[in-house]
Amino acid sequence: MLNIDPKIWKESYLWEYEAYPFFSSVYLKVMLPNPKKYYSTWQNLLHYFHNGLVILYLPKNYTTHLGKLIIDESLNNDDAFLVEYKLMHKQVKQTIDLCLECRKKDEYLKLEKWWPATQKALSDTTAILFNFDFTADEFLMDLRKNNEYDFLLIKQYLVEDKQSFINEAGQRLKELEKKYPEDQNQIYNIFMTEYGWFQNSYKGIFHISKEWLENYAIGLHHRSQNEVSELPVLPEKYRLFIDTIRESITFKDDKKKLLLVAVELMEKWLRNICESNNWDYSVLRWLTVDEVLQVINGSQPEYLKKANGYSNNNSRCGVATSIGFDDATVDGFKAVDKLVRQNHDDMTIKGFPASKGNIQGRVRIVFDPGRDIHDFNPGDILVTGMTRPEFLPIMKIAGAIITDEGGISCHAAILARELKKPCIIGTKFATRNLKDGDLVEVDADNGIVKILL
Repeated sequence: MLNIDPKIWKESYLWEYEAYPFFSSVYLKVMLPNPKKYYSTWQNLLHYFHNGLVILYLPKNYTTHLGKLIIDESLNNDDAFLVEYKLMHKQVKQTIDLCLECRKKDEYLKLEKWWPATQKALSDTTAILFNFDFTADEFLMDLRKNNEYDFLLIKQYLVEDKQSFINEAGQRLKELEKKYPEDQNQIYNIFMTEYGWFQNSYKGIFHISKEWLENYAIGLHHRSQNEVSELPVLPEKYRLFIDTIRESITFKDDKKKLLLVAVELMEKWLRNICESNNWDYSVLRWLTVDEVLQVINGSQPEYLKKANGYSNNNSRCGVATSIGFDDATVDGFKAVDKLVRQNHDDMTIKGFPASKGNIQGRVRIVFDPGRDIHDFNPGDILVTGMTRPEFLPIMKIAGAIITDEGGISCHAAILARELKKPCIIGTKFATRNLKDGDLVEVDADNGIVKILL
């Protein structure tokens, strides 16, 4: 059991989303040393899995030094990072194709065919993507304070210039409705064959019913098209920086696509292993893929006992390593959480204004948009850790958007500006300080959320 020194995590990045350790293990190789120039090695990534959620803290110092180097190079017209970035993006696309092929052929049992490539692609992506992504957001926040004119110019370029996989799925669903207007079974079967993975998450497969898909299709017809406007002339010194951000936007979408396809293969593989060995799937998902493999080959049989303990406690706390999580106490995690939160007011939540506006509404905390969309009312205030492409249907009807994480170039900020929705990002603790049904005032001009009732 690790002894935790909370001071290590005092300045940290924070994530919170629905997850189990098994599906999160796609990223564990980011803990291995990477000799390439622009790839960081993460250490002291603190996890607390509990009730189907995970809270993560990563000390900022593991990414910011490389991020600053990348920003400086791009502002000096050095495209070396962008070249490497595109090569990594290409690898992710190739791995998507591999996983889709295995899905099509139902080859999920051939772990050696898809798992090593998937884990490497997602771990390497994490090692390079977040170095730029985090630091770019901080650079833009500083620019807003010191040179608002340039900031406003750059912000207009922060748009999606490629259709996301969620939009592709929606477009395909519309095509099928047009082709088979009287045959819902045909629509469902074809769509599930092609896009049945598109609502999966770090919790596992999201089981799409015919009713769910029909309701989702109804929502598609109420979405407006974004207006295309001419962009202003951008100062030359920002050109490469903007090119990299725009590459990053599509890169993150493909990273997510790879994960969701891989989740289907992972869950089917684990369920088969559990059935063959008379194990409980709901217990084994508390282990990583590598830990499950060590149980199978007999090298670490004690992991099975540990998995039962995690499942019985409905929690697992630890610091990530390249194969799993070194156990730590929940009290140790709570000490870190308390240190990070110590200067935050629970009644007033502050973040960064990503899209201006002022509105009052009732809070709705959403981690699983596929599950929660039918309980979300038009005008509700969407509160989440961070949005992803699958949040778009809810974002369309939300009165405002509040996230724990993210910066000016994050998914929530970009979509909120396109949708003209008030949006506050980077609040850190909105999902924990707010509760479903709270009446709040969202002042997205100043980045402040006040709890009224």
